[in-house]
Amino acid sequence: MQTGQVISKYIDNCDQCHGSGTVTYKEKCSNCEGRGNIPYPKSQLPRVTNRVDWSGWVVEIQTKPAGATINSVSPKSGQYIYAGISNKSINWYSSNTSSSESFPIILEYQGKKYKVLPYDTKGNPSSLIKVNFLSAGSPTVKGGKFIN
Repeated sequence: MQTGQVISKYIDNCDQCHGSGTVTYKEKCSNCEGRGNIPYPKSQLPRVTNRVDWSGWVVEIQTKPAGATINSVSPKSGQYIYAGISNKSINWYSSNTSSSESFPIILEYQGKKYKVLPYDTKGNPSSLIKVNFLSAGSPTVKGGKFIN
């Protein structure tokens, strides 16, 4: 017998009306019960085993002279992305990972890269970083600190 097949059956003594005769019915599928689809349980979301929380603030980057390229980390990818040319504000982010490094802002000027974090000399968050590439010797920074 195929599922969904129309079946005619002769009954001598009906349990409900105590009569006799032919009963016609369509057999229902044992899996979907005639609905035409089978409900499957939805997959459970995987358990979160690694989570990264990003925090940060807006930092204005001023350089002397202007024109340094700025790269900062993207919280979406965790990779460095181009953020523009100096003398502008950017969103700076840090993460809570176990290797909890604060991702520095990377300034590139005349082919050299400089990593700077937006913290003043006392370790307080800074919203303005001033870098002077024209100072005698190596560049100087105010409102931030250079790192290797």
